[in-house]
Amino acid sequence: FVRHKGLPDGKGGPDFSGFPLNPYLIDPNDISHPGNSPMLEVPATVIPNYPPLLERLHHTYHANLIGKGIRFVAGEPFLWLRPTGKNLELLLRVVDIGVERELPVLEFVFHSSELMPGGSPRFKNEEEIEVLYKHLEKLFKKMSGEGIGGMTLKEYRVHWEERNGK
Repeated sequence: FVRHKGLPDGKGGPDFSGFPLNPYLIDPNDISHPGNSPMLEVPATVIPNYPPLLERLHHTYHANLIGKGIRFVAGEPFLWLRPTGKNLELLLRVVDIGVERELPVLEFVFHSSELMPGGSPRFKNEEEIEVLYKHLEKLFKKMSGEGIGGMTLKEYRVHWEERNGK
């Protein structure tokens, strides 16, 4: 569904629901399916928060009263590993879920412009940036305590190929 239309009168960006949650080589004819191209897709960590049937129901009725009711009762449909400066507990929960489900990678979503005051509408001033830095520090400490380390996408590609016999 589209909450942010992008360009005025735009139809919004792509809908990635239904795409694989784990890294995969894309199929150039249908990027929503694994294929044999050399391009490795490493999806951001977005964990479905609903059982499959409820997720399908919500996807069908997300924009009307039924969808709002589902969100009111069941919470957000997806848990994103995306720091907002207000969601530290959620971030830590996503790490716990990732460890519990033995996800092959945890990738958080972040824009470099969000690291400076006023660089995005989300972090308008120095105080909000300081909160963000404290949250990132706690997030990285939690991940480190779980044995999760950082790496570049190039390093991850080598790691992925070794794990998948490529």
